[in-house]
Amino acid sequence: MNDSQSKLPDEPTAVDDVRRVRVKIAAAYGGDFLRHVEETNRIVEPLIDQLGLRRIEPEKTPSRKTSATG
Repeated sequence: MNDSQSKLPDEPTAVDDVRRVRVKIAAAYGGDFLRHVEETNRIVEPLIDQLGLRRIEPEKTPSRKTSATG
């Protein structure tokens, strides 16, 4: 048996969990990410007020931290 195969966990990892959820979400919205975001925002908006959470608006200009130019 190969060493890398012997180190594989018997239980799913957090990455496996996230991947499984992403597949279910994509299927539920037919791969339409914008529709998913709109629905999520519709659900979350009243919760923000109900729970008294502080709103943080996203930056209008791209941050250097998120630049894909490495």
